[in-house]
Amino acid sequence: MCAIAGFSWDDAKLIKSMVAIQKHRGPDQDNVYTDKQVSLGHARLSIIDLSDAGKQPMSHEALTITFNGEIYNFKKIREDLREKGHKFNSETDTEVILHAYQEYGEKCVEKFNGMFAFAIYNATKKEFFLARDRAGVKPLYYSIKEKKLVFASELKAILLHDHITKDLSKTAFHQFLTFRYTPDEQTLFEDIQKLPPGHHAIYKSGKLTIKEFWNLNITPKKENSYASKIDDTLKESVRKRLMSDVPLGVFLSGGLDSTYIVSHMKELMTEPIKTFSVGFEQGQGYDESTFARIASETYDTDHHEIFVKEKSFELLPKILWHMDEPIADFASIPTYILSEFAKKKVSVVLTGEGADELFAGYRKYKYLNAFNTYKTLTPLPIRKALSLAAAPFTSSPAAKRFLELNKSATPTEYYLNLISYFNKTEKQELMLHPEQKGHSAALVTPYLKKRPLTDALTTLDFKTWLPEDLLMKVDKTTMAFGLEARVPFLDPDMIKLASQIPANLKLRHNKEKYILRKAMQARVPKSIYKRKKHGFNVPVHEWLDNDLKSTAQELLSPKSIAKRGLIKSSYVEKLFNTYKTSKIYSSRQLWSLLNFEVWARIYLDNDAKKPKGFDSIL
Repeated sequence: MCAIAGFSWDDAKLIKSMVAIQKHRGPDQDNVYTDKQVSLGHARLSIIDLSDAGKQPMSHEALTITFNGEIYNFKKIREDLREKGHKFNSETDTEVILHAYQEYGEKCVEKFNGMFAFAIYNATKKEFFLARDRAGVKPLYYSIKEKKLVFASELKAILLHDHITKDLSKTAFHQFLTFRYTPDEQTLFEDIQKLPPGHHAIYKSGKLTIKEFWNLNITPKKENSYASKIDDTLKESVRKRLMSDVPLGVFLSGGLDSTYIVSHMKELMTEPIKTFSVGFEQGQGYDESTFARIASETYDTDHHEIFVKEKSFELLPKILWHMDEPIADFASIPTYILSEFAKKKVSVVLTGEGADELFAGYRKYKYLNAFNTYKTLTPLPIRKALSLAAAPFTSSPAAKRFLELNKSATPTEYYLNLISYFNKTEKQELMLHPEQKGHSAALVTPYLKKRPLTDALTTLDFKTWLPEDLLMKVDKTTMAFGLEARVPFLDPDMIKLASQIPANLKLRHNKEKYILRKAMQARVPKSIYKRKKHGFNVPVHEWLDNDLKSTAQELLSPKSIAKRGLIKSSYVEKLFNTYKTSKIYSSRQLWSLLNFEVWARIYLDNDAKKPKGFDSIL
């Protein structure tokens, strides 16, 4: 796992700066390659073949690569290539990518089982080839401006270029307010985009051509053995991800997915499994460490735990510097703390991301299906009349949102009212220049037109929420400390299997992840197997009741808000004034605005390339 960077001209000093600002991702080794029409850089976290033979950028004949990720089936591909006459000088997957590209061209990515973001420069053709893995486990930012290509693992590296502006994308800001992250290709900077998951691109003569090489294809098939197939497929996926020449562990939350992974690791490993969990000092309602200990005792792991302290929100500036864009995910703080803690013992961890999106693990899937039935039985005019009649008796923001849900005309309206941190009505009240084009609806509607609705929702989350919130959060918080995170549930074979399982086996009898629970039933302790989904319930609303309140009011003061010229201070003042009537609901909105303001002070007001002065931001 590493950091990559590059651009389409020769500047050794600049490429070294791009590598240096991402050095936390690859603390073991760094290097650059320059020629008349190319500069490539790499910061290495040594995981496979720790020798200098794995040093990057790596060249083979006319090709030079900078690569971030792991290819788990590289040995099989290497054997196939050897039969075709290729010769290798290292034991690395990086060299296999180079030779595979030489042999198969852009179709090489279809052969890779792994997580990856890489760029190959072809000196003969004078062109770049860029690619990002199927699920988007690894990020890849780029910019095309003045016909120049710039790319990197982290957005902050691209900002080092003088021709890149810091103009804010209003579209992306609207999306952030809705989703708490930017779900599309556009970042918060007009000049910088993200290569979508499952896509590759060719840059030549000032032009970038992007092409999709993989997409999630839901093709349900009726079968009776899905539970055993899931178990076998996950075991093989875990086995692949135990490949490492450095110490390895697992993030163990005490939930279904991470516990299931540990159960397979127990069978596959001879040494004790190093497990890491995070708890909360606030205790019951937030702290899951009890369930993590149950799992640890069941599988006799070498368990380590750390607790989030009340003032851990003070880490927010450092976290947001690493994030590159604001992600108002409550779990960012505990994941960051856990990553720093785990790095003291290991350099690789397995995590459980992806299971909820593949196997329908969120409550919102039940709610959307129920709404579909409700709107059929209760015509829209009646629902609107009910909401109108209840409005005078409704004061809390959460209750008002419920009335919006009740009168939703379509699955898109219902979905956005359900998941939005700020829905359409609230954004009209919040923003100085409200959304006109319906960016959020345009993103969601194409997915929600498909049936069954459960498959539509899981596909939507797999393509948006998973890569640009969950996986981005895990990548940025782990790599902040040079820790590699691997995701067994997102193995291509597991994704393919999940796509064949009918929706009524994923969400069945109002039970989320029904078939996945069946698969793990014999392996996982009953107290964990029967748990409802919990997630990271970070006590932000308690923080806002205490030490964070004055900080929040300063950060979101009328003066600060006026400086941004984006939102109305009257809405924020109302949030603070009515906070106690709906704490959990209002804390989501305040947390989003706080995250954006802290990010803006680092990336818009200050020099983002110098992560100093964080204490003065809060």
